[in-house]
Amino acid sequence: MTRTNMTAIILLTCAIKVGAARAEGIWSWNEDFCASATANVFDGGPVMSQEGCGDVPDSPGFIIAADDDTRPGSLGASAMAFAESYLDAIGDTFYVKVELLAGYFPSFLPGGDNPGGMAEAELFSVIEFEMPTDELQWFYELDIDDMYGPPFTGATHVLIENVTRSETLVETDISLPDVETVLQGSAGDLIRITTQMMGSGSMGPGSGREYDTELRMQFVIPEPQTIHLLSLGTLVALLSRHSRTRHRTL
Repeated sequence: MTRTNMTAIILLTCAIKVGAARAEGIWSWNEDFCASATANVFDGGPVMSQEGCGDVPDSPGFIIAADDDTRPGSLGASAMAFAESYLDAIGDTFYVKVELLAGYFPSFLPGGDNPGGMAEAELFSVIEFEMPTDELQWFYELDIDDMYGPPFTGATHVLIENVTRSETLVETDISLPDVETVLQGSAGDLIRITTQMMGSGSMGPGSGREYDTELRMQFVIPEPQTIHLLSLGTLVALLSRHSRTRHRTL
């Protein structure tokens, strides 16, 4: 009796350890990113700008930003141009976020400065990763916020491919609601996410205007149900055999 129970406990412990081990070193990715940002509040100050490129394997991401505020202490208006390509892997989940913002924001205080301004930003992002398993739970959304309208406008294009299989998975330039599906392929297949975004505008004194677009994705490795079921089946068989042995002894 004692030996059978010890065997069952060891089997369950092994199943838990296998599941935990899968969270280490399971994602491999590369990123290629270029962006530029320019912003200026029309208060006579200099134009703020920033640009750059990056190509770093397993990088957490890149940010290029230009932010121009009216004179210090006035709590006045601001113009902002921002581009980001962010990646992260936590356990069984791989996160992707690509965002661009170009806008003008007047003072939120009564009587605050509101001279108008301009901003423009653009980015080009290529993210590649290898399928760690044949199936991934896939959650994605593309939010294009141009509800403020002219004079700030822009364009967004997203292409997602299984390069190994020469398959186009998603290609869009319009907003997508939350989508939950299964990404199927073969372990080792190369998945490529190509994103191009640009937004710009220039306006005199007035309310806030902006072009803001954001791509969000999560790829999740399904739980190893087969391992758990196998361990459970072995445990049931052991307990059943123990029960039959105990009855024969009695």
